[in-house]
Amino acid sequence: RAYKKMDFLNSGNARNLRIMCEFEEPRVRLEANGIDNIVMIFGSARSRSREEYDKALKEMRDKVKVDPSVQSSLTRLERMDFLCRYHEETAKLAGLITTFSMERKKQGLPTYSVGTGAGPGMM
Repeated sequence: RAYKKMDFLNSGNARNLRIMCEFEEPRVRLEANGIDNIVMIFGSARSRSREEYDKALKEMRDKVKVDPSVQSSLTRLERMDFLCRYHEETAKLAGLITTFSMERKKQGLPTYSVGTGAGPGMM
């Protein structure tokens, strides 16, 4: 029984089987939870709401005053400012899709779930 041979399953020869499992397992899990249609939103896991960003920026600026060696982290964070707008717009879009789906459910029509990545930002 090849499916019990871990050396084989972890080999390059079984890569196509592992890839198939990456599709099949989530499909089964979603189906078990009654999720048929998903609108996936991809973007950046580094995005934050304006409030979260401003707080992080202030904290990083305070850190730089104490420890100038973290300046590169501050510079990197400052470059992320533009993502705040997209984070907010993505949240609005997710809300609109959810409201639309809830109305469809009331009418007995198929519904849509919003899917994102595992990060705190938009995915």
